[in-house]
Amino acid sequence: MTPTSPKKSPTVSDRRFTFAAQPHPMAYPMAHQSAQAPLQALPETSPFPGEYGFELSFGPPTPGATKSIDYTYSHVLKKLYVQRAAHCPFKFKSERHPPDGSYIKVLPVYKGTHVLSEPVKRCSNHAVSEEETGNLEMSQQRYHFVRSDNASAKYEALESGRLYVTFPFLGPQVGAEFQTELLSFQCFNSCGNSAHAKRRIDVIFTLEHQNVVLGRQVIEVRVCACPGRDRQNEEQNQSGGQRKRRTSYSIAQNAKRKRAGSSVEQYVVTTANQRLFEILLNIKTLLEPILEPRTLEGQSFSPSSNASSPRQAKNQTVPESESDED
Repeated sequence: MTPTSPKKSPTVSDRRFTFAAQPHPMAYPMAHQSAQAPLQALPETSPFPGEYGFELSFGPPTPGATKSIDYTYSHVLKKLYVQRAAHCPFKFKSERHPPDGSYIKVLPVYKGTHVLSEPVKRCSNHAVSEEETGNLEMSQQRYHFVRSDNASAKYEALESGRLYVTFPFLGPQVGAEFQTELLSFQCFNSCGNSAHAKRRIDVIFTLEHQNVVLGRQVIEVRVCACPGRDRQNEEQNQSGGQRKRRTSYSIAQNAKRKRAGSSVEQYVVTTANQRLFEILLNIKTLLEPILEPRTLEGQSFSPSSNASSPRQAKNQTVPESESDED
């Protein structure tokens, strides 16, 4: 009987081969890893000052801004307009001081329930261009849509694939009302190769302590090339739409009134539409000389009672020669 040879133990090279056959968790970019991860509960987007009175401010309201300003905030629309990668000051404060170790979490989300479940990340063009710089620290942050200038900022990712940044909330410095943090946004809303192309984006700011939310504020952010121009256009579109809705019931019926010290009746039409006012004013200027009331033998001539059109009014006007003969 031939003796069996002892089983050969795996060599170092075999073990290496077996280990190398397993994909390394960092072998692929972050965007591809998290793309397949199931998303957890949807983030809450309603403001919640909480018991500590957490607030976010951009200073006093401004009537407008220049076309190419770095950033501008519309208190009418509650929306921030900012250039890509521009540093924008965000002012935080609380009515009561939260527990030590509290921090602010900044999480961008898509606006709208149909896209709220998708994580917000940078487009591939901007992410790759930064990855090629060779800066390891920046390479790890390259997919983050929001950046902070705080030296203690941490860039983290949830299992759902959402990317967020945190920094300590220490409260305002002596003599200051707010804790000011500089934040920047690394992609346009209109980046053609990004998942958020032409999508509206909300940014959620939560005051937290040991993963417990103490307060929340939310603003909409539009990253664009001309913040001042876009703000002006959107505010005008909103106000124009409101005027248009009011016009249907703001045109009053004909109302008669007499001017003080005069027996001539004045007819008034009111409207909230500027364009309609200009049209009516032009009609008045053209037709008033033709339809102007005249007094003949003590009787008043009125277009409402004697003529229904400009032509009829002209035909009914008595020539001056006939009036002289009388």
